[in-house]
Amino acid sequence: MPNAGKRTLLGAISRAKPATGDYAFTTLRPNLGNLNFDDLSITVADIPGLIKDAHQNCGLGHAFLRHIERTKVLVYVVDLAAALNGRKGIQPWEQLRDLIL
Repeated sequence: MPNAGKRTLLGAISRAKPATGDYAFTTLRPNLGNLNFDDLSITVADIPGLIKDAHQNCGLGHAFLRHIERTKVLVYVVDLAAALNGRKGIQPWEQLRDLIL
């Protein structure tokens, strides 16, 4: 989801230094980071936040979704605090549902 903390997570688990901003849709191209373990190296990408109906070509839509098809693992990042304490955000389970569908 937009503004869910994907860049922050990427920076925390790798040496990547993606710029962050307090506004939606800051990622237009993936930011890459490498996770290195003993003899294993994994490339991690912060992909743009997907919006509801992206599969119907909304937002970055099909132009970006085709790149995601090549990944081996997708990790969904949702904003757990989006609807806490009277905020008008989307509940985490609704965010996840929109990402999966």
